[in-house]
Amino acid sequence: MNEQYAISVIVPIYTKAPRLQAIKESIVASSYPVELIIVVNEKSRVSWIAPTLSRERIVISERVGRGYAFAKGAEKARGEITLLLHSDTILPQKWDDAIMKAMSDERIIGGAFSLSYDVPSLYLKTMIRASDLFIRLTGEIWGDRAIFIRSDILRQCLAVIDVPLFEDVRLSKCMRDWGKSLY
Repeated sequence: MNEQYAISVIVPIYTKAPRLQAIKESIVASSYPVELIIVVNEKSRVSWIAPTLSRERIVISERVGRGYAFAKGAEKARGEITLLLHSDTILPQKWDDAIMKAMSDERIIGGAFSLSYDVPSLYLKTMIRASDLFIRLTGEIWGDRAIFIRSDILRQCLAVIDVPLFEDVRLSKCMRDWGKSLY
């Protein structure tokens, strides 16, 4: 019998992933059942990637590209909600509570987190504000914001994200077609 998870976190990795340990710590700290799916490409798989958590799996993608990797991971996901996470992104504290709270409204099909950087910079703050405005105006979510979506809706959008690049922009459109998202 397959174990059911509240959230499936999919992380594509092709080279070094210096934030992977921080990602794993976020998973362990979750108060919900969360699975971690690390997707690697068979040609760039490196020996240091091995499961260290009981709720962690490695999935092999035959094709190179983040969209391909997310699609491959989504096929294996067992959570009610899927979080598409770049390997250089650190989740905010209580990320899981924020997702579960947002998704408790049945009208919401997904969303994404706000950007923040660990380097104080007026330039970066200005770029974040501009990016936030762009998202509110266009509804286009970029993947570095950690996109979360109901898994049943993501399965309906798999064909549009099964591309090497810009899967996040394509997923944003598919999400808009299915319902309301939070940013």
